[in-house]
Amino acid sequence: MLITCNNPKVVANYLRYKLQELKQEIFLVIDLDVKGKIIEEREVFRGSLDMSLIHPREIFKNSIKNSAASIICVHNHPSGDATPSLEDIKTTYKLLNVGNILGIEVLDHIVVARSGYCSLKQVLNILGDNNVSYENFSKNYFESIIKNHNLVKKY
Repeated sequence: MLITCNNPKVVANYLRYKLQELKQEIFLVIDLDVKGKIIEEREVFRGSLDMSLIHPREIFKNSIKNSAASIICVHNHPSGDATPSLEDIKTTYKLLNVGNILGIEVLDHIVVARSGYCSLKQVLNILGDNNVSYENFSKNYFESIIKNHNLVKKY
């Protein structure tokens, strides 16, 4: 493919029409070469109305085979609201750690929905800048971080 995945907006716009109207959650992985060009885009999990079960082993299996330098993970929220859940944050944190061990950088994990998109890497960066662990805050605090930093973006 000719698209270069160099920021969350590019990726969200690339996948929005494919994902935003689906009735169940879909988790995609985009394998990238060292220049950020797409090697492969694949569906890794298909979930229920509001949840998919994600395991790092399945996320990285083909990325290793493809000799990917990095990956971008993308999933949709069938509710239409791109606000990430606490489970989305936990999953992203786990994927970043596994990617570090494997030497495959997780550039981002993006939520796509009718309302817009959200970069979970940006959420984690803001939490880190404020010395806040995702394990130690309430849902209200998390939602205020998302809102105050305008982390759910419009297309």
